Amino acid sequence: MKRNHSIFCALALAACCFLAGCANGETTAGTPPQEPTSTTDTKTTEVSYQLPTVHYLSDLSSIANTVLPLLKTMYGADIDGCSISTTLQQPELETENKTFAFTMTDGTLYLADVDSENKQVVAIETVAPKSDVPSDIAKQADYVSAAKAFAEEYLQAAGLQEAVCYQPVQPIRGEVTTNSVYVVFPEMQTYVEVSADEGHALVGYRHFADEQALNDFLQRQGKAF
Repeated sequence: MKRNHSIFCALALAACCFLAGCANGETTAGTPPQEPTSTTDTKTTEVSYQLPTVHYLSDLSSIANTVLPLLKTMYGADIDGCSISTTLQQPELETENKTFAFTMTDGTLYLADVDSENKQVVAIETVAPKSDVPSDIAKQADYVSAAKAFAEEYLQAAGLQEAVCYQPVQPIRGEVTTNSVYVVFPEMQTYVEVSADEGHALVGYRHFADEQALNDFLQRQGKAF
């Protein structure tokens, strides 16, 4: 009986200590405090872009009003006295685009393709001779940086995540062009071609109707590094 009394006293003492601890604000063995809820946004960035658009496909002045300012800002072209024609064709591209040629007074030639349906300028490129500096697999990050800067400024691209570099291949003879690089942005079905020399000047860009059209083009006219 005396032993039972001792056990009872010990239990009573433990209960008093427990209550005293609660009164002093000590944490009990209840539910642990919850971590603060994270407010990090995990949504995937949406890719957006906007191609230049002409008002009237049949009016050369309308074409000029859209394309010539681009040639001036993109290439620094002297557009005074420029002549425009629509005689050039590019059947190997298998598109529904209409090609316009812009010849400057110094003989420099630029080409612009306009989609016949939505009137978007889907391609602009220069036919001027390129540098003899060959492309370098180790400089792909530089090519991507230059092409991305162009896409963001002139095509209003945003949210671009992926870019792949290709060497251009001549459509008829199959020769690889080593002095420029296609930087392909699959998310916007577009490539931007930049020169391989220092500064990576713009050669041009081309937008495709869908991913399949882009892939078909690269199989014919692109070679991965």
